[in-house]
Amino acid sequence: MLLLLTVALFAPGDAAALQAKTWLQSHAPLAGAELKRADVRLRRDRAIVRFSQTWRGKPVLDRDVTVTVRGGEITRVNGHATPIRRFHEATIDAAQARRLAAKAVHGHEAAAVGEVREVVLALGDLGTAGFEVQVPKVLGAVAVRIDAHAGRVVGVRDRVLR
Repeated sequence: MLLLLTVALFAPGDAAALQAKTWLQSHAPLAGAELKRADVRLRRDRAIVRFSQTWRGKPVLDRDVTVTVRGGEITRVNGHATPIRRFHEATIDAAQARRLAAKAVHGHEAAAVGEVREVVLALGDLGTAGFEVQVPKVLGAVAVRIDAHAGRVVGVRDRVLR
């Protein structure tokens, strides 16, 4: 009975995830980067563990690391994460970000917008407070990235709804 209880405490891939996290923490270029396990994909002979970088609990956009574990060995590491050592705080709030996003997509500030989430935009070791705003369109939505320090739109990406 104890064996069944022990097995139930660990989800498939947990051992690989722990091994991957330990390896990442021990390597100098990644030391200090806040990495949060995003998901584990199990394949026949390997586990692929993806980590997303965070800073003060907020997601750092476009920064993640994927570690492949096969037979108890790390066989591949891909991605990009760099510790954030300097940070620019926000000078605008979510309501202002909504207006900027609506204007960027629809041409006026009164247009409807969807979810707004706080994020971190990063370049090297410099992080900047930001917002990612989902703005609905006829055939999907766009994600508008706002630099919350400078108060301006820095990117618009199409998102197709399924």
